[in-house]
Amino acid sequence: MKFSFKNSLIWVILGMFILSGILQTNFSGNNPILAYVGNKQIRLLDVKRYAKLIQIPADLNRDLPEVQNYLLQTALNVLIKNALITLECENLGLVVSDAKVVDYIKMQPEFCVNDEFSRSLFLSELHSLNLTEQEYIQLKKENLLHKQWYFILEQSYQIKDEMVKKTAKAHVQKRSFRYSIVNIMNLPSPKITDNILFDYYKKNPAIFTVPETKVYEIIEIENSELINDFSLKLKNQNFDGLKNKSDVKCFSYNEFLATHSASDISHLNYLLKNNDLGKSKNSGLYPIGQKYYAFKVIDIKPSFLPDFVDIKEEVKQVYVKNYKKNQANKISHTQLKWRSISDLKFNESYFDLPDYILEKIFKLAPGKIYKFENKDEIYFIIIDKITEGNINQIDMNFLRNSISADVLEKVINASLGILRNKYKVDILI
Repeated sequence: MKFSFKNSLIWVILGMFILSGILQTNFSGNNPILAYVGNKQIRLLDVKRYAKLIQIPADLNRDLPEVQNYLLQTALNVLIKNALITLECENLGLVVSDAKVVDYIKMQPEFCVNDEFSRSLFLSELHSLNLTEQEYIQLKKENLLHKQWYFILEQSYQIKDEMVKKTAKAHVQKRSFRYSIVNIMNLPSPKITDNILFDYYKKNPAIFTVPETKVYEIIEIENSELINDFSLKLKNQNFDGLKNKSDVKCFSYNEFLATHSASDISHLNYLLKNNDLGKSKNSGLYPIGQKYYAFKVIDIKPSFLPDFVDIKEEVKQVYVKNYKKNQANKISHTQLKWRSISDLKFNESYFDLPDYILEKIFKLAPGKIYKFENKDEIYFIIIDKITEGNINQIDMNFLRNSISADVLEKVINASLGILRNKYKVDILI
């Protein structure tokens, strides 16, 4: 686990954000849940424990608040990623036995003396990491499990010779090109009348339709001795029979928002999102903080298209932005303000263009106008000249391994994006 800093302002802000959330939850003296990943929970002590395992330069003070904050944010991100992979491994039926983990640990050179496992070295390592033996075994078990998933991904693609040659060719190329950037918000605004906006509103109902909305009633139970009895009644859909009891508080959703902490609200929203209840159906009991909650759908308001007069300003904003985007796409290349770059090398950065566009430049053919959109900006690119280099100076085996690593990283990131949607990640701080 290597340590690296991004822009200092970014990591300080991120650190302040996560630290403020942790301090608030720590104030109650418990071990709060910081995130849900599917059915798995990531708690504060898990994050703190993992943060201690992240290696940093020896001359860097680990106790500095900004360093601590960076480590905590990094640890949370890693634990979320690990939880996603573990869930997918479980779904695929991948397993690693405790015996295999123990055998793996005993084979590690750092724990051996004269090719024999040294328990004293092993225990010394545990002490330095501040981990119990079971915690260390569980950590290694997860690592070995995840290696199986990475191996499956690695087998899903093949690095062909043609791809290596093409990449080698790009590595020694220099490219001269022109580019122009159009910020669509700087373009002239369209003529706007109520009739034009109303016509746009009528032709694009999907843009402005409000989705179906569920109305909830929520009960809160503080007396833990009642949990088993209440759980049974809720299983039998006897929500209304509980809400009038003296030990129970009842809230509408808006009342809950007005009377509970941000952490409690985040927990509740996660539960509402992941319980697809029909009308008049109630959930079971869920712990949030020191209390228990259940909820019932008392009404379902169907999706609807708001009256034009009520959302006219929103219609105007959407219409103007789409109009300007269409106008930008119609601009003739002779009207654009072009800037020229000569002999750009592969992997060379340029302040005015995002890295993903610079990477694409070495895949474009000369003479054609290419267009890329990024938020409110549209980038136009024309490749003018390609200067070839000598690919014989490239180590092809090294390049193949490098390409394989890059492709695997992209496959992993794409897979993690799919897993985030599949298993639902909810960060509560």
